[in-house]
Amino acid sequence: MSYLKYFKKGVLTSTLYYPKTNGIIRRYKTVSDSSVNSYITFVNLNSSKSYGLEFIIKQDITKWWNTTLSAYLFQTVINANNIKAELQNENACYLFILISNTRIIKNLDIQFAANFNGPTARAQGLVKQISSMDLGVKKEIFKNAILSFKFSDITDTHKMQITANDNNFYQEMSRKRVSRIATINFILNR
Repeated sequence: MSYLKYFKKGVLTSTLYYPKTNGIIRRYKTVSDSSVNSYITFVNLNSSKSYGLEFIIKQDITKWWNTTLSAYLFQTVINANNIKAELQNENACYLFILISNTRIIKNLDIQFAANFNGPTARAQGLVKQISSMDLGVKKEIFKNAILSFKFSDITDTHKMQITANDNNFYQEMSRKRVSRIATINFILNR
């Protein structure tokens, strides 16, 4: 169910949703009785469902600056009792995304994007919050050419952290890919 409202210089979209997926495929970890070996396999879980609200607000601040803010607030419930009795997990989650577009001078655009994803439930644990910020600049240098620069993950905070647990193990994992990247592009339209 959705609602759409137009304002003089903006628009608000809101959606109430409830998706449910049966037989969702996810990782499942087991540890041997001797606690020496661990095994990760992919299994079909009973179901996963989420219900929540989504808000998207696009606002023209001035003629040369606009922003879009997206907010998602939802509850996730994972049922994996087909794998192991009473194996289920749930949590309240949130996701915020901000995009700001600015035209400083004619043919020079700057975009700033930030996102913050709250903790997300898994059958055997949790994916901790993840955040990052990006900056991009685009300049039309001729009628048919564009020069752009993008700097991803300015604060170098985009890191995956996962906790997993069961009756006979508790595990914390952290993975950090190279996410702070600068790119320059030259595009020639013919």
